[in-house]
Amino acid sequence: METKSPASVYFEGVEYLALYNDFPGVAKFLFSVKDAVVINNSLMLLFLPRGILDPKQESVLAREFEPIGEKELMERILNALPGKERAEIALFGVLQPAKEENPEGSRGAGAEGSEGGSGAGEREAEKA
Repeated sequence: METKSPASVYFEGVEYLALYNDFPGVAKFLFSVKDAVVINNSLMLLFLPRGILDPKQESVLAREFEPIGEKELMERILNALPGKERAEIALFGVLQPAKEENPEGSRGAGAEGSEGGSGAGEREAEKA
């Protein structure tokens, strides 16, 4: 990321990380990656279906990462690309078409979020 900015970071399988590590450690890792993404003006996507973690843990991540739907995600990606590349983009097998406006369970975070981070997410992760 530091040599090739902007970059995109995609995470899936947070439940697998939480299975072998404690939740505060997983949350701190994700928050650290988010900080690097923001510093390097990049994009981070975190796929977290609802019900994978307990509600308290989900709320900790939802406070730190902005939940967005598929439609808004695609708009942000397309708007970030130069005109020529925007016309040539094709994402095969990455996103399934949404049946609802805000699909249940999709969460993502972009570098457009809070720049400094309050650290509140890390404190809440310790409690979860």
